[in-house]
Amino acid sequence: MFILKPIGFLMGLLDKPLARRDESKLKLDIAQAMPLLFQEQHARIIPNEGVSFPPGFDYAFCNG
Repeated sequence: MFILKPIGFLMGLLDKPLARRDESKLKLDIAQAMPLLFQEQHARIIPNEGVSFPPGFDYAFCNG
């Protein structure tokens, strides 16, 4: 048990940078998949207000 605590702590330190990387990649993927939506319709990506970071279960998600 004692050995697992430091490993869990180190994994926790990696969560936020990995989540930010995945979130940025998702934004880029969406913009590349739907360029007309962003160019002609002036769509924009809105941050998830009130959602804890990183979100549970997955590091990047979108709401429709």
